[in-house]
Amino acid sequence: MTIELAKFLITNILPSAFKEGQSEIMNKFGIFLIDDMVEYLGYEVLQVEWFQFANILARFSQEKSCVLRQAACYGLGIFAENTPAGVMNA
Repeated sequence: MTIELAKFLITNILPSAFKEGQSEIMNKFGIFLIDDMVEYLGYEVLQVEWFQFANILARFSQEKSCVLRQAACYGLGIFAENTPAGVMNA
């Protein structure tokens, strides 16, 4: 059930959260979803999306909004903690 829910969120919700011109609230919601999925589901479940998530978090870590920056930087830290050794070199 958890994996199916994650796939639904990735396919149906995240694209809307990050579309061009989306509100800060929706961007924040999307970042929070990514942060939680990375932290609680991890690399093994999210291998396909893993680096796409890293790119989104890196992009938002440079936003003007401190709320978006903080959420993205938190996510990058969680991403770093949950990325297995050697994955970045593959």
